[in-house]
Amino acid sequence: MSEWDETFDVVCVGYGFAGAAAAVAAHDAGARVLLLEKMPDPGGISICSAGGVRISRDAEASFQYLKATNAGTTPDAMLRALARDMTGVEAFIRELAAVNDAEVLVTWAKAN
Repeated sequence: MSEWDETFDVVCVGYGFAGAAAAVAAHDAGARVLLLEKMPDPGGISICSAGGVRISRDAEASFQYLKATNAGTTPDAMLRALARDMTGVEAFIRELAAVNDAEVLVTWAKAN
């Protein structure tokens, strides 16, 4: 059995969009981050979205949509937090993209 003597502030499991975003944000906030991915290439299930990320302009409308489509399986407080934070995702992605002059394209569509 090998020994482990490393210490990290944040451990991100999976290198899809969520894991990558969490790792970058934690690092930028000064944390020592360990990012674990089982596959040889990053992307996770996020690769299925062809690089698309769900964002929102209206937190309340997003909350109502999420509440109507989750069959009561998620507490309202969690749905509200998700809906609220979805309104900040575009700015976050643009900030990440600015590091290497990547292009961000926003295409609005109703609901799902």
